[in-house]
Order: sequence, then structure tokens, then C-alpha cells
Amino acid sequence: MQKGASEPTKAVVIKHLESLLKKDVILKAKNEAMDYANFLVDSVKENTYTTNDHYLTATAREFETRFNVDFAHLKPAYKLPMQPYFHVVCGLRAFFKTRTKVITDTIQLHFTKALKDLLKETVEVIGDKMMLESSIAMIKESPRSVARRNLYLKKEERIKHALAEIELL
Repeated sequence: MQKGASEPTKAVVIKHLESLLKKDVILKAKNEAMDYANFLVDSVKENTYTTNDHYLTATAREFETRFNVDFAHLKPAYKLPMQPYFHVVCGLRAFFKTRTKVITDTIQLHFTKALKDLLKETVEVIGDKMMLESSIAMIKESPRSVARRNLYLKKEERIKHALAEIELL
């Protein structure tokens, strides 16, 4: 490009390079966003109390039945396209109703999760401290104790040899 490419060629190449760079930036941002979304989903799975699905479904059906009775006067031309939205609202109301009944369980679960996280962090800190050179040096035998033990082992070997020679006599 620097040695004489035509202006239209330069423009096309620059545009292509810019699109490739933008594509990489967009893909990276998308992947980071997906990773963060997956992290949030995993966090919600671990940190929140999920209600009994059967109870949630039964409560949603109660709201849907009430919806059918309360809105029976609506014209089918309006009611049919709006019905999925009404059912979503019924599901949300059922969810909130069940959540208020299990708030104590939710608090207990969050407290348990906090303790579990604290224990995990404490175990990691203890493990890290145990692997430090200073910690290993504290539990190592002193060179003096090692030398004394080796001396006793050598004396024991000499006594064994002496006893073996005495037996031969």
C-alpha cells in the first residue's frame, strides 16, 4: 500500500482492516458479556432459594383461573393476542406470592452461603500459609535432632555387628 497502491484499493483495504479489528473487539466484548452473564446465572443458582415448582405452578393456575373469570368480557380479538402477556403477569404474581412465604428460608440460605464462603476463604488462607517457607521451616526437624538420630542409628548398627560377631564365637 505504501509503494503505490491506488486510492480506491487503499480505501478498500483500510475499510476491510477496520472491519476485522471492529469484529475482534465486538467478539471480545460479546464473550466477556456472556462470561459475566454466565457468572451471574451461576451466582443466582448458588445464592438464592428456589421455591417448590409444584406450589408455584398451582399458584399461577389460581391466578390464571381468576384472570379468565375477571376478563371474560373482553373480545376474543383483543384477548387472544394479549393472553400470553396475561399469563406472564400471572406467573410473576405467583412467583412473588411464593417468595413472600419462603422469605425465612431465603434468609437462612443466604446466611448458610455466607458461612460456606467464609469457610472456603479461611481454608484457602490456611493452605497458603502452610505452604510458606517459614511455616515449613517451623515444622522441619532441626539439624541437631537429625544428627543425633543418625548417631543413634550408627551406634545401633555397630552393636548389631558386635552381637553378630559374639554369636559366632
